[in-house]
Amino acid sequence: MKSTKTIFLLIILTLFTSITFSQITLKGLVQDGHGNPIFAAHVYLKNQPQQGNLTDLDGKFEFYIKSTNDTLMVSFIGYKTKEIILNQINKSDSLMITLQGNGHALSEVIITARTPISEDFSAVQLTKMSIYLNPASQGDPLKAISFLPSATTTDESANPSFRGSSIDRTRVIFNGVPIYQPVRNTQINKIGNFSIFSTEIVDKEYAYAGNPPLTFGNTSSGLVDISTLHELPNNQLQLSAALSNFDVFLSQKIKSNSFVQLFGNYQFSGPFITLNQTNLTNLKAFDTQDIGLNYHTKISKRTELNSFNYFINEGYRADMELYTYTGPSTSSKRRFFSINNFTYYTNNGVITIHTGLDRAKKDFTFGNIISDKRTRGIYASANYKHFVSNNIAIQGGLTYDYQSVIFNDTIPVYFYAQSPSSPKYPLLTNINNHNLETYLYSTWNMGQKWNFFSGLRSNIPIHEQSPYLSSQLGLKYTIDRNQSISLGVGNYNSYSVPDYYNKQFNLLKSSQISLDYVYKHNKTLFSIASFYTKETGEETTDNPLTSQNINIVGAEFAYEQYLHKYLKLTFANTYLNQQLNIDGTTYDGDKKFNYFIKASLSYTNPKLFSTSITYIGRPGNYYTPINSSIFDASTGFYIPLFSPEYYSWRYGNYNQMDINLSKYFQFDKTSLVCFISVNNILNTKNENGVLYNANYTMSYPSYYQFRTWFFGIVWSLKY
Repeated sequence: MKSTKTIFLLIILTLFTSITFSQITLKGLVQDGHGNPIFAAHVYLKNQPQQGNLTDLDGKFEFYIKSTNDTLMVSFIGYKTKEIILNQINKSDSLMITLQGNGHALSEVIITARTPISEDFSAVQLTKMSIYLNPASQGDPLKAISFLPSATTTDESANPSFRGSSIDRTRVIFNGVPIYQPVRNTQINKIGNFSIFSTEIVDKEYAYAGNPPLTFGNTSSGLVDISTLHELPNNQLQLSAALSNFDVFLSQKIKSNSFVQLFGNYQFSGPFITLNQTNLTNLKAFDTQDIGLNYHTKISKRTELNSFNYFINEGYRADMELYTYTGPSTSSKRRFFSINNFTYYTNNGVITIHTGLDRAKKDFTFGNIISDKRTRGIYASANYKHFVSNNIAIQGGLTYDYQSVIFNDTIPVYFYAQSPSSPKYPLLTNINNHNLETYLYSTWNMGQKWNFFSGLRSNIPIHEQSPYLSSQLGLKYTIDRNQSISLGVGNYNSYSVPDYYNKQFNLLKSSQISLDYVYKHNKTLFSIASFYTKETGEETTDNPLTSQNINIVGAEFAYEQYLHKYLKLTFANTYLNQQLNIDGTTYDGDKKFNYFIKASLSYTNPKLFSTSITYIGRPGNYYTPINSSIFDASTGFYIPLFSPEYYSWRYGNYNQMDINLSKYFQFDKTSLVCFISVNNILNTKNENGVLYNANYTMSYPSYYQFRTWFFGIVWSLKY
């Protein structure tokens, strides 16, 4: 095994030490006539349009060229395209490019309408490039979220959670439609390794850590809003091969007003498990086949249609341990969903209609547990955003979210007796939920300093549902062009997502207040936040399901600094004080952390190589231990007796360090990226559970993933 690993490393290192081609760096800033940076402007070469980039959130761009015998093109919808002859400028200077409006009022409406009405109050905005450059994302849109200061996911999954709340309270929105359980290889505890989204089709991603905008419903914590491209900068063919997957991605313009994006992925486990078999003792196999198609067309200057369709077939096998039984578990899932969007731009606003269809079948077996879960979802919304003036915007609409779940399960008679021969019984559960809501949301820009937002969202009860009203208020003060402070308060309602342990649509509520300060200047970003959340509703815990009242008080600190042109340092820390009130008694919650550190040091130089090292450190989660047991002669098992003090013990401290290395090669119209990553490079034993012997007199920990190696290549052609 050591010799095999050495050969793999030699191959990768040979690629990284290949000759670097002589290149010239073009960089600059694109702004409008008022000096405001323009995000997602297309900057490219006239004779080689495949060479270029999109501007980031600050209007900045940077890419490399081989020859100066060309013309730089800068374009953005609603503005006149600007041409700059490269031989007539100093390429070593940072370019300051100002675009002039083309004078078309409709184009200006389209630009504004495509931006979420709540954009000014989002915690973080990500682009495709920033996702790839995120040192902890592994190129995944949701894993990029997990490294944010506000993210408090502790199970190493791609499921997002914010500020101490559970994943069940956070929603992921894709092109205006909620996607429940948006991860692949999902187990019955909702843990999933990666999201089901391809980063290549992402235009923008917004993360709201708290006080999510009421333009979306069914969330009582945070929200992630992902949207796909409206404009295709160039045609692209991309092929990638890695230790456990083959991928293909195609972007193709169809005439002048339409484009299609097609992607597919075949994932296999053999080489990955073989290379890492020493540290993957429980994982036996996994496989995935998925395909996605995104189609966008402009029917007219005012009308757009977008259709996204996705199918995935996945399987997973691993040894699993629960209470005193250890044995094989298998999981398989098939899923198809379709999201369709209609957009019509008026002279003073935009009308949107979003529809979604989601069907899935999931099977799981472990011991005497057999679970067959079938889900069906239908979603529709009609929305209108109206620009009352340049400073005031109002958005309202009606949404309908139908979810149906059928569980055809075999359940252990005794929760502690899960061997294949232990008593079991069949259980058929058929549940559904009709969630009809109406909402109104407004923003008011009171001059250059103050921004105000408010929102109301009410359900229209169906089938004996309880009525509820969600509400929110927010205020943002811009101190200067580098600093701002935001205050948000609100009350929110959502429904839990049924799973094996909780076969109900439980109504969850929360009240939130948060205060955020952000400083951003040149190469420095500093932010600090404090928040309070009160949550009610029934959620799954490691104890029998009980009515819970959860209080969370916390604070966040984040610092980002470019130490050099290519060297970037990030550091963040979060304090969480989570307390639960169960049956009138207050206990510490499982997420009570004095610190939750996330740090990274990255070096990104396309002329040489890119590398990053990331670190996550925190105390272990609290859990409720088993103190003793009573022998049950009828089953031959011991009955575990939990401590009356919930969450009185905690796992050991969690520490993980990862390293990534990549090399970029440019060959005219094609490019090649070689990469290698090592997760948990120190092979730290991070505890995630406690296992017991037959009579619960002895216990020993289970662990998260140990050190693993992964590498691959990505070839791309732009034409």
